[in-house]
Amino acid sequence: MSAVPVSRGWIRIISFALLVAACVSLFSWFDRAYGPIDWREVFSSRQSLRDFIDRFDPYGPIAFFVLQLVTVIVAPIPGNIIALAGGALFGLWSGFFLSTGALLVGSSIAFGLARFFGRPLVERFVPRALIDKYLDRIAERHYVVLFGAFLLPFFPDDALCFISGLSNLRYPVFLLMVVVGRPPGMFVANLVGSGIATVPWWGWISIAAASAGLLYAIHRHRAKIERVLGSVTLNGSDDR
Repeated sequence: MSAVPVSRGWIRIISFALLVAACVSLFSWFDRAYGPIDWREVFSSRQSLRDFIDRFDPYGPIAFFVLQLVTVIVAPIPGNIIALAGGALFGLWSGFFLSTGALLVGSSIAFGLARFFGRPLVERFVPRALIDKYLDRIAERHYVVLFGAFLLPFFPDDALCFISGLSNLRYPVFLLMVVVGRPPGMFVANLVGSGIATVPWWGWISIAAASAGLLYAIHRHRAKIERVLGSVTLNGSDDR
């Protein structure tokens, strides 16, 4: 008897469902093992966040990973803020890899939720005005806008993961922009959080100026970047 071929679409659906189920199961286990969580208290200060992670010793790194992942999906908290605490708790490289891994998984889950369940679900997490502002730009293949938002700190990049899932943007292109654009901010946050580097007020001004310069460079070479990203999109099959 010949094996029944499984389409790539079904493989993606099953993989996505298993990933979500694993995250939900892990979160439920934490809740049962350590009691209910007051999220407002957890994020009230860096010390509160540290105390929360310490509750899960020796599973603190896992708890931190899940926390960072959850904030990407359901909480309007910039990932850089959590990454600062990660650097302080686990050091530069451990904090960086935990933060970045959770960010990539959470971004993919947000994209997949939007792709599978559509705008009604996304509107539960993202304001309509923000959806309307960015969805048309992504739909028109202005991918440089999305990439710039991922690259620069304190943009609503978590919300853009949901919005990207509503567009015709292929997942490989989305993942490429996330992998290239989001880790640099995580590295800087962990660098500061670990205490290896301190940033005075003029340093933050320099970072802001460098970010503005980078945004200008991206805008200046916008056509070339969009051609490259657009060719990746057009050369692949439709993921919708």
